[in-house]
Amino acid sequence: MKKVLKFVLGLVLVLVLGFFAAGLVIPTLSYETSVEVERPVETAWRVFMDGERMSQWMTNLQRVETIAGEPGMVGSQFRLVFDENGEEVVVSEMVTEVRKHEVYAFTIESDSVGGNAAVRFEDLGMRTRVTIRNELQGQNPVWQSLIVISQGFMRDRQLEQLNKLKQLIESADDV
Repeated sequence: MKKVLKFVLGLVLVLVLGFFAAGLVIPTLSYETSVEVERPVETAWRVFMDGERMSQWMTNLQRVETIAGEPGMVGSQFRLVFDENGEEVVVSEMVTEVRKHEVYAFTIESDSVGGNAAVRFEDLGMRTRVTIRNELQGQNPVWQSLIVISQGFMRDRQLEQLNKLKQLIESADDV
């Protein structure tokens, strides 16, 4: 019985150490997703920048609150409120770069995660490639490790959102 208990405790210790080691080995998680949209870059940009449409493609977004500045301007700050399984999750965003029809970059900060993101628009004639690049860090060792472990989920969710954005852009009028 003691051997089994020692084995189980040793296994639990190895798993816990492995969990925390993941966050130490990879302190910043970087990933990128992209889609091609069958619309010109002007249409893709216009729909992406339309704050009224954000909840149509951003999963679980409840509302966006302006904290400072004007939407679409460098230095502007927003509070995005999400409903994650009945729990309110608040993410602060500050715009760091805007180049019309090219890039919208921002920092994000929440209780669990911080980092940078950039949404790039590549003009392909009558099509547009939309690419999102993220660099995220956990706010503590537990979140650092959770980010590493859940990177597949985060990438899949972002691709799901990009596909919703693609559908929204492709259904938009080009006027």
